[in-house]
Amino acid sequence: MKHLLIIPVFLFGFFATAQFDYGVVGGLNFHATGPLKTSISDVGNFRETAKRKAGYFAGVYGKVNVLAFYIRPEIHLNQLQSEYETFNLSTINLEAPVSFGYTIFPSTSLFAGPSFRYRLSEEIDLTFEDIQSKTSMGAHIGTRVSFGGIALELRYERGLNSREIEFLNENGIEGQFDSRGEKWILGISFSFK
Repeated sequence: MKHLLIIPVFLFGFFATAQFDYGVVGGLNFHATGPLKTSISDVGNFRETAKRKAGYFAGVYGKVNVLAFYIRPEIHLNQLQSEYETFNLSTINLEAPVSFGYTIFPSTSLFAGPSFRYRLSEEIDLTFEDIQSKTSMGAHIGTRVSFGGIALELRYERGLNSREIEFLNENGIEGQFDSRGEKWILGISFSFK
């Protein structure tokens, strides 16, 4: 019975020391999907790598600070692009990164965590089979520097689960590429606290 009393004491201590913050966030992302791979019997194996293209994101965040640690869930509308020599890929996703951070200096923090993604739309210049799943998961790591109510961040994100797309181009060449990709994110957030 005494162990049950520890839970309310812990929760009271947590909320007594916690500080809450919320605001808007947005910025640029530089995205590239995985390599394009085809197998052409008369030519041999072919591999093409995506060039990074700039996209954008905008959303909201909430943040709970406890001492030097924090949890910061976000929701973004995210537009991504990748450019290959033979086609372009453009997607719009609803993303939910959750950052677990540590404040190393009063204005600087390091963070990492999972990122959940739901594909709202995808445009590609090829005929391709339907992607089985619209959801995917990634991981991110980054740093954030705050200047009062404004914060600048640099984040790297990588997809974790494979999202290979099979395609058939107008010349009848079959192949596949992994659309999960990786991206660098340069963002700015404004606190309403």
